[in-house]
Amino acid sequence: MAEKGNAEKRKYIRIDSETKVNFHTKEGIAKKGPSDKTSALIKNLSVEGICFASDKQIEKGTFLALEVFLPSQKQPLHLDGKVAWSKPAQLKKGKEAFDIGVKLFTIEKGDENKFIGYVCDKMMHHLSKYLHL
Repeated sequence: MAEKGNAEKRKYIRIDSETKVNFHTKEGIAKKGPSDKTSALIKNLSVEGICFASDKQIEKGTFLALEVFLPSQKQPLHLDGKVAWSKPAQLKKGKEAFDIGVKLFTIEKGDENKFIGYVCDKMMHHLSKYLHL
């Protein structure tokens, strides 16, 4: 049985995804993080958050502007979020790497349905393995 302090805090299922994301710290409210646009790879996502792998360490509480490149879209989706956690990841070829968890709080108007639709499609694909849909 899991201890109370280690209980899962997420409200939504995370879905594995290998999707490109560009990010940078938001002007005026930046903590430690890149102010220039940096590319990374999303590892998993849900309707309210993403986890991506980066070679940049970013402090918890840092506000980020994100561009998410969905396979079905010509233009990236624009989202804003706040770093919920950051931890060292498995090193690749001796380089530092970090897993960054971001809680999303703003999705640009017009991008909401595209993002939620993508997450729902990925979730249905994932569940179809178990439900024989």
